[in-house]
Amino acid sequence: MALRLPDGVDFIVGQHSDEAYAGVLVSCLASKGFCVIDLALGGDDAELLGRARTEAEALRAAGCFARPPALIADGLLGPEGSAGIAELEAAAVGADCALGEVDAMISSVGVTLGPHTARLGVEVSHRSNALLHEAGIPDDGPPLTERDITKWLEKFLRHTVMVIVFLGPMDGVLTLKVFEEQEAEAYEVKTEPGTMVVLRPDMLSHEHVALGRALAVSSFFIDAHTFRKRHPTGGWVMCPAARELDRWAMERVRTLKARVEDEADWDPAIPREFQRAMNLTYFKGNMVGVRAVSCKYSGAYDYDIHFRSYTGGTDYVTRIPFSRWDHSPYFDESPEGWRSNKTYSRHGAFIEGVELFDAKTFSLSTAESRSMDPHQRHILEVGYDALVRMGMRRAGLMNSSGSVYVGHAFGEYSFAEKSGEGMSGPTGGAGCVAANRLSFVLGMKGPSMAMDTDQSSSMTAVFMTSESVQRKGRGAISDFGLGIGAQLMMSPVWWPQHCAMGWLSIRGRCLTYDASASGFARGEGVGAVALKPLADVVNGEYVRDDTSPLVGVLAGTCLNINGRGASLGAPSGMAEQEVIAESVRNAGIASQDVDAVEAHGSGAPLSDVIEVGSLTRGLARECWRDVVRQQYQSSAKDHTPLAVTSVKTMVGNLMECGGISSLMKNLLGVQWGFTACGLHLRELNPHMDIDDGSAMLLSEHLTFPRKNAFAGVMSRGYGGTNVYSISWGTLDEEKVAAAPAIPAFYQRVHFWPGGGGFLDAKDRPDKAYCIVGSWMEWSNPQPMEEEGSGVFGYTVTLGENGWEQFQVLLDGDAERVLHPGGARVGKETPVYGPESGILGASTWMIDGRCGWVEVPAPREGTDPAGDGQAAEYRVVPVEALDAGRPGDRYRVKLRVAGKWRVVTWDKEEQAAALDNPRPARCVGKYYIVSSWNRWDYEELQPDPSINGLYRIEVSLHWGMGDFQIVRNRDLQQVLHPAGACAPADGDVLGPDEDGEGLHWRIQGSAGDSFRIEFQRTLADGEDVKRVSWQRIEQ
Repeated sequence: MALRLPDGVDFIVGQHSDEAYAGVLVSCLASKGFCVIDLALGGDDAELLGRARTEAEALRAAGCFARPPALIADGLLGPEGSAGIAELEAAAVGADCALGEVDAMISSVGVTLGPHTARLGVEVSHRSNALLHEAGIPDDGPPLTERDITKWLEKFLRHTVMVIVFLGPMDGVLTLKVFEEQEAEAYEVKTEPGTMVVLRPDMLSHEHVALGRALAVSSFFIDAHTFRKRHPTGGWVMCPAARELDRWAMERVRTLKARVEDEADWDPAIPREFQRAMNLTYFKGNMVGVRAVSCKYSGAYDYDIHFRSYTGGTDYVTRIPFSRWDHSPYFDESPEGWRSNKTYSRHGAFIEGVELFDAKTFSLSTAESRSMDPHQRHILEVGYDALVRMGMRRAGLMNSSGSVYVGHAFGEYSFAEKSGEGMSGPTGGAGCVAANRLSFVLGMKGPSMAMDTDQSSSMTAVFMTSESVQRKGRGAISDFGLGIGAQLMMSPVWWPQHCAMGWLSIRGRCLTYDASASGFARGEGVGAVALKPLADVVNGEYVRDDTSPLVGVLAGTCLNINGRGASLGAPSGMAEQEVIAESVRNAGIASQDVDAVEAHGSGAPLSDVIEVGSLTRGLARECWRDVVRQQYQSSAKDHTPLAVTSVKTMVGNLMECGGISSLMKNLLGVQWGFTACGLHLRELNPHMDIDDGSAMLLSEHLTFPRKNAFAGVMSRGYGGTNVYSISWGTLDEEKVAAAPAIPAFYQRVHFWPGGGGFLDAKDRPDKAYCIVGSWMEWSNPQPMEEEGSGVFGYTVTLGENGWEQFQVLLDGDAERVLHPGGARVGKETPVYGPESGILGASTWMIDGRCGWVEVPAPREGTDPAGDGQAAEYRVVPVEALDAGRPGDRYRVKLRVAGKWRVVTWDKEEQAAALDNPRPARCVGKYYIVSSWNRWDYEELQPDPSINGLYRIEVSLHWGMGDFQIVRNRDLQQVLHPAGACAPADGDVLGPDEDGEGLHWRIQGSAGDSFRIEFQRTLADGEDVKRVSWQRIEQ
């Protein structure tokens, strides 16, 4: 490894810099999954271990140690290594105690890894409390409980790094094994007191055993992202301990849910988080499946596309188009304009193609369709589209028991301007047939009803549809049902009245929850949901219907009315809380299980405040800290504020269609894994009482914390009709971009020192492993020396560049190349191949320049940049294990253990004095490639008396010529100017591979001869390169 010691230790603290420590630690974790560190606690530091053991003994005497359940111990240090454990709370590990110092050592590992976690493929958010382990005789331990699952399962699912500090007094053995590789042999690490082991618990199983009393302190570093147990392309794997805990938890959840009665109290000994997981996985509510949704909204006729526009915060509200009506005669910006039958609002959200209709699909004549209210036409199209998406066609709908409930307003079309052929017939403008006509043309015989409860009309229709497909008592139910909401703006006739009532916003936007909110902007749309029972009872058991698609589930829906209040249109907080509580009861869940609510949020300042208060009280957020936490003995992390938003800020108030648009937003949001925020929230309404953290009024999108989620919809009508619905859904992994599939050749552990398995015959050489590199012009590969125990070595001397690249060939065959899978890759990386056609392309790179940096060189008596002049720079050394300079020797090693291979190297000798970082001798060969030699290689001859000076004489075939200089015939070592057609007095860049199109140009006449000189001087940390030429007189 970066620092390989005979006793198996990878690093000794105090012998090298923090940068070197970080390099070794990351390199070991990335390659083999663990790193063994000697904390160097001898001498004056030896007493630290003694004090730590004394403090541990005091904790034991105080009864702080407990034996964990067997499944928990398996995820820690095994049944012997974790025979007793004691959690060290932050207050118990202060800086003045030895265990606190050990805890600080563990935290320092996280600080060291912080800048390098991307290389490990993790993103650490925090670490767990330190855990004190005591080795002992194993047994089954106490029985596993729900509280154990709540505490440990998430840690075992998300831990990415584990740090263990062994305190002694007895030595032990830590047995490691790659749990995804059945062929991998176990590897044992000797655990002397003062040893730290950093390992990847998501890759390796780890068990500690000792022949006597042995103590250890450990902690997990937790990944920032929520773990998903399954992945459509593979790649997310649970560790064995997490897998067993998850299996136990799923069985326990199923048992508890089957036992709980509708009105039974929840056992307070079971954690709240466990109850949430149980309800999200198994719930007994309305059990009504939303099989399909269909819509015609602003900007799209497909709701999945429409929902995606929410991610960008699209505002669909525009000025009223002339295609609807000329609004100028009705507009008056004065707030009192309604007195003269005018309106101060001129904005709305409109759908396109409101006049379009396919009459033949519904066997209607053109004349009849033209005389129909556009509401009826769009209800037909959207309703039938929802049925088609559910898997039903017109032929199969005849005489079916399908219910239709439509919520929309009547009469506005009567005031719209129409041509003669568009005049309404006897039923064309009748609101009562809006649902009946759909049942008629499709031949459905279930209940069919149109209703108008103002802005709650569509959710009233959904409630009625949900009730119609649920079996209650002996009454007949519908096989399926359609809940539809429709609202089209056909005339400004009611706009002055809406202004007089203060409904419409004078700013033309719905500024829900904002301090400047003054009403809403109207919108229009048509939406439909197709509902069927989620499961049917067959022989006394629930049988789920998997033949139809599933968008989500209506878990609980309730409708009530305000009753007597201050006025007919005044909102009632008490009634809203009642409808919320009844919906939760119908769903059979806890009120805190609801993660987000799509509120009514119409932009009326007082109504919005009352509604948010009702939501936080009805969903037990406001009293959570004082009551619920005491009941369930929950910790602070269990408090989850309620996410509240409103779609009206984007599409306007769809009136009779508003509730169903909110329902669709929830259903699609859960499928996409987040709830979309609203718009225009810049300053919170000062009367909004959410300072206690009971609710979040979203101004940015919020990811659902789990794969499954409950979301609520609140809808309220002017007459006092309140509808609240709770929907359940799950993440759609076909929609959400999956993490990249792990390639078949990928190994999470690049090299396992324990070995195991075998390389195929085609992957082994017959004679020898050979090395080829940039120092030998990628030719004449040399055999590597066999050192024993599967190690093959070769010594590389750095050239004047300070770096060299190489590959390994099987039997020296350029068509059987072992490589790292990328260009200029460092050590401790995977070995791929053998492959053909990549000689010199995918290489390892020994780079000694990592130990040299440029720093300002202060001028005597001045600040480096304090006088406004450009500071000069000098190159100075910094400590790094691979730092070197030209002339340093590195021992390259190919390690083979079973089927695992890794390439590493160590510097063999120390550099010379640091004040002379580069030798004065160049060892490479230099070639000129030019237009006059057809860009072939032509060697420059070294001057025998001046090291680093090379010359060549050339003749021009034309009046000018272009050239570059290449080291060792390697196109990755091209020396070139900074620009094209450069003269001789410019900077020389390289050697690198960035010289395409950059060349020097010699001007002359055909037949002229020139002497080109290239000089490279290396001294005092400087690499000075110069190119010149002069004409040779004939």
